[in-house]
Amino acid sequence: MVDKCSENKNVRYFGGIYKNSEDLWLEVCDYIYEQYNIDSIETIYISGDGASWIKQGLHWIPKSKFVLDEYHLQ
Repeated sequence: MVDKCSENKNVRYFGGIYKNSEDLWLEVCDYIYEQYNIDSIETIYISGDGASWIKQGLHWIPKSKFVLDEYHLQ
């Protein structure tokens, strides 16, 4: 996991090598519920190339929305 500066506050990026995508999404869910009041969140953006394992996050992460990453958008 790498924290990066962004225009948005408290941006957190997750990535790495996982046995399966479920392990990644469980880690992301745990982080969200530990750090935030889920009721106060409007939208959680999941960004990537549109691969099915990335879009699976929409089923795991409440209030999530997929957006194509900048590289693939071009």
